[in-house]
Amino acid sequence: MDKKSRGHLLRRAVEGIDKERDKLAELGLLFEIFGMVKNPEILKVFQETIKIEYERVKNARDRQGIAIYRILASMFGEGLIIDGGWLQDISDRYQITNVTVVPSTGLFNVRWTNIQSPVKILLNIQQYLFYSDKNDLQGTKNSFRKFLALYQNKPGWKVEKREHYVLISSTKNGKRIEMYANIPGYEKEGIEEITSILQQRNLQTSIVVHRGPRDYVPKTIQEIPSNVAIVVLGPNGTYNNVSGVLRKALQAHIVSFKGTIKGAMFDDYLFLHMLNEEILTGQDIHWSTFWAKAEKRLEKNNLTYIRPDRNIAVLLKAYFQLISSPDTEFLSSVGPGSSPISDEGSINSPARNPGGIDFRALPIVTPPMPTIPLGSVPLGRQENY
Repeated sequence: MDKKSRGHLLRRAVEGIDKERDKLAELGLLFEIFGMVKNPEILKVFQETIKIEYERVKNARDRQGIAIYRILASMFGEGLIIDGGWLQDISDRYQITNVTVVPSTGLFNVRWTNIQSPVKILLNIQQYLFYSDKNDLQGTKNSFRKFLALYQNKPGWKVEKREHYVLISSTKNGKRIEMYANIPGYEKEGIEEITSILQQRNLQTSIVVHRGPRDYVPKTIQEIPSNVAIVVLGPNGTYNNVSGVLRKALQAHIVSFKGTIKGAMFDDYLFLHMLNEEILTGQDIHWSTFWAKAEKRLEKNNLTYIRPDRNIAVLLKAYFQLISSPDTEFLSSVGPGSSPISDEGSINSPARNPGGIDFRALPIVTPPMPTIPLGSVPLGRQENY
């Protein structure tokens, strides 16, 4: 292919995203492409095309188009270099709140013990949703056993089996974790019973973990509450799934990984066990600090974990936050002369360009957890597991 034909093909990949039926799918695809391309000539074609397209949608005052091409422009730093730092730049530029830190207040329900001298307890609720199809029920059961193995008969942890679900709990220094997981093969019964229990106790689920084939991720997304703090998709962190989560809970931190799940299932659960240890400290979770510890401990596994502040969720959060701003503020920010890319190829951030977009006044608000007396867990038929 000659240079002219190649340039035409590259431009077509970037042009007209605002006209596509699924604009965010195209944005997600370019996210993947831009992350792989290292050739300066190709990046230059992309960057020049983005600038032209931005001017087009700006003149048309197309809100979604402006948001898409401004975010794409943010992927280019000084010159023609794209590296891991651009996602942090997007986070800083559009003031997306709580990208790098999970506040402890968003992880706990506040409860008081029912005694004469009340004692405050911070209660973290998690739900693991195990799905299986007819062709791989045994695989889901194997995953479930490995999940239980990290907690069963371990100091400080208690595993209680009911007919259709299990409850795993631990209490330390006034903090308590309760993990509810349906037993494989009892998706309907287990999930319904867990939902009923949490509703009766008026408890908010802070962490949701999907286990099973990716075809069942939409079912997990249906169970996600609007103020969930962390969602673990495992190897299913594709654009469609991440977008689905954020449409339910924009503030959610999404954890995913790339790798061969069959060979690394135990390490996956070990990672989640480490997260629970961090939660029981009662401190805010700083992803950079936690990730450093996790990578050191899991350095021999075959998983590539993707930090919540380094995945496509940041891109989509920026998009949702941009298009949700007031019309007057959004359109005035793209008036005559404003452009997300300067003639030198660098980003014109709000701090450096009066015509840039600044959304620092538009934080994402997480609803507060309710404070009511500590309830009791309704018990079903108990069995020794």
